[in-house]
Amino acid sequence: MVGSYDNFMHQMSEQCSTVWIVPIFAPIIGALIGALTYDLLIGRVLEREHTKQAYRQQLTQID
Repeated sequence: MVGSYDNFMHQMSEQCSTVWIVPIFAPIIGALIGALTYDLLIGRVLEREHTKQAYRQQLTQID
């Protein structure tokens, strides 16, 4: 029984040596993908609307 426990612990230590990478890098990669998606899909639309509103305000102030 002790031999199988030692074998199990050895296998787990080999597998767990790089498992810490996932919780560190996954949120970073997810944040980058989310920021790019927001900028490409939503950010440009909001910027365009803001520009239109500023242009309309300038036109009303000129009159």
